[in-house]
Amino acid sequence: MGVQINGTTGNVIATKGTFSGNVGIAGTLTYEDVTDIDAVGLITARSGIEVGASPGVGASISRQGNAIFSGITTIGSKEVGAGITLSPDGHVSVSGVTTSSTIHIGVDTGVYGENLVVTGTSRVTGIASFGTSNSSSMQVNIGMSTLSAAPVLTVPDMIKHSGDPETRIRFDTGIVKVETTKFERLRVGPNGQLGITGANYGTSGQVLTSQGSSTAVQWATPASATSGTYTSVGTGYYKDITTTSTNVVKYDIMFTGVSIGGGMEWQFQLGDSGGVESSGYNTVSAYRSHNVSNKTSNPSNAFRWYGIGDASYIMDGRFTLTRIHNNKWFGEGLLLRTEAGSTIYDMIGTKELSGALTTIRISSSYDDSEVFDGGHYKVIEYTGTV
Repeated sequence: MGVQINGTTGNVIATKGTFSGNVGIAGTLTYEDVTDIDAVGLITARSGIEVGASPGVGASISRQGNAIFSGITTIGSKEVGAGITLSPDGHVSVSGVTTSSTIHIGVDTGVYGENLVVTGTSRVTGIASFGTSNSSSMQVNIGMSTLSAAPVLTVPDMIKHSGDPETRIRFDTGIVKVETTKFERLRVGPNGQLGITGANYGTSGQVLTSQGSSTAVQWATPASATSGTYTSVGTGYYKDITTTSTNVVKYDIMFTGVSIGGGMEWQFQLGDSGGVESSGYNTVSAYRSHNVSNKTSNPSNAFRWYGIGDASYIMDGRFTLTRIHNNKWFGEGLLLRTEAGSTIYDMIGTKELSGALTTIRISSSYDDSEVFDGGHYKVIEYTGTV
């Protein structure tokens, strides 16, 4: 058939046409079995676009906007794998910068069961939140502090060691706790107070002391001194100083103006709950001066001065008791005569009691046959641990 032209309707019917110039069509152009289409304007496909033998084999775009691509889709580059690549197995590859206000990732990677895997370096300039709930009490947040403009990690409860889940740092309102083997060992309270094994903050004045490499630290009362006031020795045979403090580690007994009515040496004895003891003392007493050779004595019934048995002597000095182990005490004293101070009197020794020290007796003589003429003393106590 050649070409038929209907003059009434304006239709042209032909099996083939070749045009060497432009063709203008004011209405709709319908065609099929076209090899190539080259259009410089807009192409409208009202029922959709299909590529290939059937939808899905190649690609199809429906009139509702749905698109199906059965092969690899590359966006932004002429090479497969560059730009943005969408592969049939669901993988997305982006070789440039990806910008999105919201990204939802919920497909298992098939490696360890994670929903998101980052194998290289990553950077988040905003806040990254991790958790199973929208509640901040169930999330871990990494971001920048609004106060210091520095990076900050926010956790709702604890930081746990990856190799030992029983070693961790826990957080409560105003409290930081350090735990090992699931037990709390140390905490810092809201006012900066330190607690051990829980809310054990010790008492005012106590310090933390080490108990060695295999035992927890403990609160302890540090060594301190408490000084009494000078008290008259009186005019009796002896003066008892009573102590009930078991944490005393040292006593300094200061004396001044002491004098004895007769010609005997005065002394110190110790006692416990069983009474004052008059045996078991290991003492060396001595006196020396520029014109007298050294003289010594070894009393076993007291810490006793030697060479001061004269009623005219007036004496100042100090006697110290130091706990060296349990109920064993080390005594040492130094004495000068104020009416003629050319001679030094001293003594050292030890005494072990069967119980805690309760009494320090100052006697005017070894057999209580003399009395004090006068003088004063005071006691300085030092507390601590031995």
